Amino acid sequence: MITKHEEFPSFAKILELKRLFFKREDLHPYGSHKGRSMPKMIDRYIEQGIRHFAVSSSGNAGLASAFYVNKLNSKTHELGNEMIKLNILVGQHIALKKLRKLEQFKSPYINITMHDRPLQTLFNMTK
Repeated sequence: MITKHEEFPSFAKILELKRLFFKREDLHPYGSHKGRSMPKMIDRYIEQGIRHFAVSSSGNAGLASAFYVNKLNSKTHELGNEMIKLNILVGQHIALKKLRKLEQFKSPYINITMHDRPLQTLFNMTK
């Protein structure tokens, strides 16, 4: 997936550059640069037969994971295969904007829960 690049001629002029571009990760469909690694990791584990995932997130990793699992599940449903499950554990102080974006992915297969210490909770769940 290609991240949008945006040219900023006024900044280029100030910096005495011919051209200046910003890579707009905030416009990436997965929400951040983490969108590049999360799908690859999920694919790797799916190849090993794993269909249930969990991630502790302040927003970006959770968004990337939810976006990708949702995409995979739409294909899985069409193919009649077992759906992929994702639990996203977020902290009490997650930015409301990110939480609202995450909540758009809630489904029987994507669950979002709030915890005081999401990473520690996830660690304890996997013991």
